[in-house]
Amino acid sequence: MKEEILRMDRVTRIVDGVTRLDNFSLHIFRGEIVGLLSMNDQGRDDLVELLQQNLPLHYGFVYFGERLVNSYQKSPMTENRVSVIDRRRRLVDDLTVADNVFVLRRGFKKYLVEPRVLRGQLAQFVGELDLPISADEPVSELSGYERCAVEVLKAVIAGTRLIVVREISNVLSAADLERFQKLLRHYAGQGFSFLYICAHHEEAFPVCDRVAVMENGGIALNLNRPFQNDEAIWRRSLDFSRPAGPPRERADRQPVVRLDRVTCGAMRALSFSLWPGECLTILDRSNTILTDLMALMNRERPPASGMVQVGGAPLRPGRGREKPGQELGFIGEDPAHTMLFPELSALDNLCFLADRRDGRLWRSPALRRSIAREYERFLGGAVYERDVGALTHQQRYDLVYYRMHLYHPGAVFCMQPFLGADMYLRHHIIGLLEMLRGRGVATVLLSVNISDSLSVADRLLVVEQGRLVREYRREDFHTLSKQEGYDPHRTK
Repeated sequence: MKEEILRMDRVTRIVDGVTRLDNFSLHIFRGEIVGLLSMNDQGRDDLVELLQQNLPLHYGFVYFGERLVNSYQKSPMTENRVSVIDRRRRLVDDLTVADNVFVLRRGFKKYLVEPRVLRGQLAQFVGELDLPISADEPVSELSGYERCAVEVLKAVIAGTRLIVVREISNVLSAADLERFQKLLRHYAGQGFSFLYICAHHEEAFPVCDRVAVMENGGIALNLNRPFQNDEAIWRRSLDFSRPAGPPRERADRQPVVRLDRVTCGAMRALSFSLWPGECLTILDRSNTILTDLMALMNRERPPASGMVQVGGAPLRPGRGREKPGQELGFIGEDPAHTMLFPELSALDNLCFLADRRDGRLWRSPALRRSIAREYERFLGGAVYERDVGALTHQQRYDLVYYRMHLYHPGAVFCMQPFLGADMYLRHHIIGLLEMLRGRGVATVLLSVNISDSLSVADRLLVVEQGRLVREYRREDFHTLSKQEGYDPHRTK
């Protein structure tokens, strides 16, 4: 008989009058990896919080280890032995691996710490995983995969019965993701259970025993292994295909951006050209160059060798000193939270970069009112909102991308544009990228996992260990394997 680790029975959670979880039911048995695909973000954060702590419920029951720990009748607010692994850094960088794994864990009560003993205990676990990590190595020097592996190891040693892995493909390269999934299978074989939250069934199917589809705060679909096909998923999904053909380079045009054998940080003799209105995806399979490339193009770091041209002229170093024809835009990870200024109104946030084009902007209320009227047709009444915190998540994304529409640079570099986005928001972001294309703005999507990037990309550059190894045009995307990110539903 299977041992039940978690059971959520008809859970409904309402916060501030908003239903977050709606009649939500889920069960996980010992040694299982259960996938959870979120079609939209309703209830996704609340579910993770509820697994960690027994918060008040409107209705339903939560069982851990076949013991009732929470119900609508009584919510004790106690914590559950659940670990979460995602893009947040939960390890202490200045301490060693051994200190993080053994000392900084619940239940460690020794007053004297013996490093020799900790090293020996860690070696037993690391040895069976073929993981070349030293117990004395500072966490700050670990790679992304090693950090995630150490977090799993810490949860296992602490005896955590349920480990939640959340959107890990936004952190790990494709190769490291495969290694990490093998690590999960190893510990599932030893009786540990996992809830694997992600946005794509292509990621969940290879590692999960069962997959549940979450929509509007409830479970809309359950699939069991063997997974015959993915049509059941796509029938609930949106149309990600893009019929428009890619733009062609022309002899009478010059590229917006050109890199010629550029070495900078982890980049090694990287060369590519970006054309007006083109969408280029750069897949960094080893997750080493993306921050270096952003810093280089943002004039924060000069190249060690090679040439960078923007608008047909060498890129001049020094932030904020771009000359006409060399304007570039940058959209960071999770821009709804990282690229808006809460003390400014929505209109001021929209106009934030436009003063580089027109120095009169902040001295002319009439000019700003004209911009508000123009962008009301795109943003609706949100453009007049004084408090950007009152905007919806999607409206904040709109504000960031239409800021670039107003600024109108030659190219916009987007760092992992689909990071943390549910399926509906991903579909909306693709529409925003198409909006920039319609204005003639080239876009560069920097990613460690291509997934939805192929829906909008005209070309794909594959980079490993800082070097360009392959290039694909849109008409060649069908030659990619599913493991590399090809899906006919997204690349028609």
